[in-house]
Amino acid sequence: ALEPEFGSDFRKEIFAADGRYYVPVGIIPYSVLGFRAVAGVAQGDDIRPSTFRMGGAIGESVFTFATPNYYSLRGYPYFAFGGEHLLLGSAEYRFPIWRANRGFGTGPLFLHMIHGSVFADSGQTWSATGAYDSGKWHTGVGAEIRFDTLWYYFFPLTIRAGYAFALNNDPAGYKPGDPYGYILTLGTSF
Repeated sequence: ALEPEFGSDFRKEIFAADGRYYVPVGIIPYSVLGFRAVAGVAQGDDIRPSTFRMGGAIGESVFTFATPNYYSLRGYPYFAFGGEHLLLGSAEYRFPIWRANRGFGTGPLFLHMIHGSVFADSGQTWSATGAYDSGKWHTGVGAEIRFDTLWYYFFPLTIRAGYAFALNNDPAGYKPGDPYGYILTLGTSF
């Protein structure tokens, strides 16, 4: 809100909801289906090009510095889409590959687990004056391998490597085989 006593000359209200739900899958022990849904709307003064942005494969971690209201949409370039309204959904099947539970001597690096995932992300943004269009969803799919590690006996960190591409020949996204679709990042996807 407009707060002149704090020196603000602008007004901007931002509302966002981020929900996550996980369902164990009995086929492979310790495997899970993960779902995420995000919705956001901003109103007020137009002080930057877009309040909500999505694209790329940035991770969620203490070592990852993402701007607020920035969301991953794997299979697309970073900051590919932006607007004052946002709808985003993700689904992942996560499965264990190897429970290593190994360190390197007494050194400060420990590998806890290696697991994989296959995923689909889909989202849309639009401007304050624009309208929602059900035909303008951007969808990316791919797979990742994840390494759950522990650094310096205290800091848990997931390292992700994988590949993603856009569906339906979306001109804004990466095509299958495009070298820019590779993922190497720190932190979980959600």
